[in-house]
Amino acid sequence: MGALRNGRRRRLALACLAVVALAACGSGDDTATTPISVSDAWALATVTGQPNGAVYFTVMSTADDTLEQVKVPDTVADHAEMHQSVTTATGAMDMREMDSGVALEPGTAVTFTPGGMHVMLVDLIAPLAAGQTFDITLEFAKADPITLPVAVVESAP
Repeated sequence: MGALRNGRRRRLALACLAVVALAACGSGDDTATTPISVSDAWALATVTGQPNGAVYFTVMSTADDTLEQVKVPDTVADHAEMHQSVTTATGAMDMREMDSGVALEPGTAVTFTPGGMHVMLVDLIAPLAAGQTFDITLEFAKADPITLPVAVVESAP
């Protein structure tokens, strides 16, 4: 009688393990979002007549992803572009648009800074004033878009 009960318990335990294993497998849906964190978003104040501004921040992902595009409300600028500052062969500084996006490696912070990568706000609608905030939206290849506030400051933090 005891052996019969142990057999039932063993089958019940195995059945429970099978259910747990199947639940852990999920649905097979590869569209799950990639956890992304963004911090320290800021922009420098601009002056009347200055056509463009720039946004800086740090982004980090826990999985491989790509920051593909940054959008800005049409009340702030015509559009936004990701740029990289580079030194040319003649020693001059130049900016190049990063149309293929910015690769994000797991656990590696990517910082947009003055003189490096930055988001260019093209054709500002009005000057950016210190104390103002506005939103930008970051769009990724895998993760859901992230909308975050940008603080306009008088000088770099």
